[in-house]
Amino acid sequence: MSIGDAKWILVVEKEAIFKLLIDSKIHENHSAGRGIIITGKGYPDFATRAFLRHCVSKLAANLSTENMMVPPVLGLFDYNPDGLMIFKIYQSGAWAIADQRLDFNVPEIQYTGLHLNQMPKQGRRDGLRRLTLRDRKKAFDMLRTVDTDIDDTAQVSLKRRLQMMLVLGYKAELEVMEQDENRLAGWISRMIGRRAMV
Repeated sequence: MSIGDAKWILVVEKEAIFKLLIDSKIHENHSAGRGIIITGKGYPDFATRAFLRHCVSKLAANLSTENMMVPPVLGLFDYNPDGLMIFKIYQSGAWAIADQRLDFNVPEIQYTGLHLNQMPKQGRRDGLRRLTLRDRKKAFDMLRTVDTDIDDTAQVSLKRRLQMMLVLGYKAELEVMEQDENRLAGWISRMIGRRAMV
C-alpha cells in the first residue's frame, strides 16, 4: 500500500498500544479501508512529526474531485496533562521550543481519546489515578499558554479538557484499555469507522 491510498491515520501515544494494534492488523483489515498507524513512543521527535506531516500532505495531494475531504487523522493519547501536551505538539508544536518547525504541525489531527467516559466500566475504579502535584502544575502551565481569544476550536477544546481534568482531579492512561485486547481493538475499530466513513 502506498501512503496516498490510506483511508485514515491513527497516531498513538504509547508503544505498547501501537504494537497491539499492529499485531491485530487493524491497519490492513479495517472495514473503512487500509490505514496508517504512527507512534512517537511518548513525546514525538521531529522525525516522527515530519513523517506524519508528509503522510497527511500526501493524502491531501491525492484527493479526487468527487471526494474533497482529507482522510481523518485520529489521535489516541492518555487522559492526563502529558497526553494532552503530546496531542498539542502534533497539532501545533510545543510552546517551549523556540525553533518551532511550523511545517511539521498537523492541525488536521483530532483528539479521539482517551476520555474518562471511554473507559470500561469495570476498569474505571482501577484505571483512574489522582492527579499529582506535577500533573496539576503542568495543566495550569498549559492553561496559561492556551490562547482562546482567537477563533480556534482546537485551543478552546484543549482548554476545556484541561479544566475538566483539574475539576475532576483524575487522570487515566491507555493501559487501562489494554486489559482486554479484544475490547481495545473493537473500541479503536469503531472509533476509526465513525470518523473515516463520515
